[in-house]
Amino acid sequence: MPPTGCWTPADVTAPFSCQAFSAEEAVQIQRMIVTPGAQLTCPRCGGELTSEMPMAGGHSIAAVWEFRCEACRRSLIARDLPVLG
Repeated sequence: MPPTGCWTPADVTAPFSCQAFSAEEAVQIQRMIVTPGAQLTCPRCGGELTSEMPMAGGHSIAAVWEFRCEACRRSLIARDLPVLG
C-alpha cells in the first residue's frame, strides 16, 4: 500500500488508457513523484511518463492527475499528491 494519497491504476473509463499499471508499478510511480529530481519513467517499458494539469481540484475537491506512458499505452490516476515536481 502506498504511504500517502490515493493511488489506483486507471480503469477503463480513462480516455487514454488501453491498460492499467499494476499495483506494484503504481507504487514505483508514486515513489518517483515524491522523490525530488527523479525522472518520471514508465516502470513497465522505460518510456517517459507524462501528465498535464489536474483534471479536477478546488477548495474541497482533491486534485486528480493522470500519468501516462505513450509507448506502452498505460496510465495511472492519482489524487492527493503530496509533492509534484
